[in-house]
Amino acid sequence: TTVPPPPPPPVVPAEKPAEKPVEKPAEPIAKEGWVHTVERGQSVGTILDAYRKEYGLKTSLDDLRKANPNIRNLNLVRPGQDIIIPDIR
Repeated sequence: TTVPPPPPPPVVPAEKPAEKPVEKPAEPIAKEGWVHTVERGQSVGTILDAYRKEYGLKTSLDDLRKANPNIRNLNLVRPGQDIIIPDIR
């Protein structure tokens, strides 16, 4: 069996940055998914869209919430924060 990675650190609310595209999604971690470090200007929507396009994922926002229970509001991610992108195809 595989052990899921530890959850990222708690979220501190921040101002919503301007949308920035994800240039290259992270490499997969085992079969569970990816850990993506948020960059300035990225939103959960742009990040999730990039992983869907690059890897053919069917991961939903609800899947993302379940994989990141420590993030209270996915609209308030901040640069440098790690989020788990589950591998759901």
